[in-house]
Amino acid sequence: MSRSRFIGVLTASVACCAVVIVIAVALLLRSHPATESSGYPRLGSDERIPDVAEGWYRYPGPQPAFTFDGPFPAMPDEMLIYEVILPPENVSEEYIRELVARHFEIPPSATLQRQSTISSLGTEEWGVTYYNQTGYLTMITREWGRASTRDPNDFPTREQALRIATDYAVEHNLLPPDAGQGHLSETSIEGRGTMQVSWAYRIAGYATWGPGAPGMYVEVGPGGKVVGMTKRWPQCRPWKTAPIITPNEAFKMLNESDSVFIGSKGGAVQSIVLAYYCVPGERYLVPTYYFWIADDKGYAAVPAVRPEYIDRNPSPADPPGRHPTDPERTP
Repeated sequence: MSRSRFIGVLTASVACCAVVIVIAVALLLRSHPATESSGYPRLGSDERIPDVAEGWYRYPGPQPAFTFDGPFPAMPDEMLIYEVILPPENVSEEYIRELVARHFEIPPSATLQRQSTISSLGTEEWGVTYYNQTGYLTMITREWGRASTRDPNDFPTREQALRIATDYAVEHNLLPPDAGQGHLSETSIEGRGTMQVSWAYRIAGYATWGPGAPGMYVEVGPGGKVVGMTKRWPQCRPWKTAPIITPNEAFKMLNESDSVFIGSKGGAVQSIVLAYYCVPGERYLVPTYYFWIADDKGYAAVPAVRPEYIDRNPSPADPPGRHPTDPERTP
């Protein structure tokens, strides 16, 4: 074989090998979805996170049975745990007034009332509540909860309500840059006497759930007047990564373990997603598997972090009531 022919054959062989390697890597990445957690430190073998399942609600009665036809969705091998940036403790009156002034005009007549968990600032026409433990804000007017009518004809159209709520949130510097689009509740007029527009709180694209319903909500009353606003938007930062169980393992726990949340009578699981569990005042936001049940439109959840990294025996010094039993809002 001539030298030039040998070099040509060698070059073709190397190129072929390179193509095979590229294809293999692509298939590997496809079977192991990328996660935003790369580049952050991993939990050490001796580190533990709080058991978010402690005290979780279970549907009364016999153990529900769940089925899933599959296939199980592909999930990352590890997830980021986020650390919540809690507000300063024992904030001053000046701090609260300055915070509220960023969003609302404060008349000189506004008075401040302080309690152990909340601080309220307002007048006879409106009031703002600051939650000391979380930094959340709620604003209500005197019309809140006193709707003179629940006739849909006295309220703006869906499109108008969305525009009114969005304009209000932007004008009052309330809408976070990552809030996305607002969504209108389907049943709020009859039940609340308002049209509620909400913005979902998401972390790196993942849904959240838990007590306190993380998110932002604007209440539009009769005639298109904004009568209330609630902003529960935890500030958080990436902390460490943790290995997680597979969807298959989570489904097995759903049927066999006590460390689960069950808000369903059982039945066929329609979807399985990863979602962060949020508890007001808790230090960490922890990933969970969230199951949507088709039969009764219920739901269930299982901690996603591998069991060996969960603290099943918290210190007596941990504050009581860290894990309320019945989450209000779902992804």
